[in-house]
Amino acid sequence: MLAYNVSKAALDQFTRCVSLELAAKQIRVNSVNPGVIVTELQKRGGLDTERYEKFLEHSKTTHALGRPGEAAEVQ
Repeated sequence: MLAYNVSKAALDQFTRCVSLELAAKQIRVNSVNPGVIVTELQKRGGLDTERYEKFLEHSKTTHALGRPGEAAEVQ
């Protein structure tokens, strides 16, 4: 998960920097940065089924909607 977390943080900072650079040209920059989305990412990252289910259950307490997101919600 280290590479994933670092790359996500890098994209956040990249978005901030590009936003500042392009603001003078009246260009708005946004990025989509969802929380946990139900995909195979965590399993491919090494979580077994039991740990993945616990991870999804825990995400219910850390997300404002009370559940992880679905891929179709992020477009």
